[in-house]
Amino acid sequence: MLRYLKRLQQRNVLISLFMATVLLTLSFAVVITIWDFQIIDEMYIPAEIIAHVSEMSERQRLVHIWTTATLDVLYPFVYGGLLIGITLKCFEENTRLYLFPSVAIVPVDLLEGVVQVLVLSGYHDFATF
Repeated sequence: MLRYLKRLQQRNVLISLFMATVLLTLSFAVVITIWDFQIIDEMYIPAEIIAHVSEMSERQRLVHIWTTATLDVLYPFVYGGLLIGITLKCFEENTRLYLFPSVAIVPVDLLEGVVQVLVLSGYHDFATF
């Protein structure tokens, strides 16, 4: 597994992952601007999340769900890959220890996305998860 991950430290891969991270980040900004809503990724107080989702139009909730199910699924793989590549390139000793946060980002962010889709779909109890 570590040998496969070491490919991420190659210069051209790091540049590609950085550019993809920037493009995906800008894509979130475009979606938020066009459909005029705040993404719930930026919120952490359950009552505020539920209130915000309740105030959103059906269209905004649907766009948020699709954004979470597409862009926000790609995002942790791209920026996670970038962080893994940078970690491997910069830290030769204790690599596995330093890699843990970068690798853990992917499943944690994906789980967050599942919870968001559930909350946006009306399952507000998951906001307190």
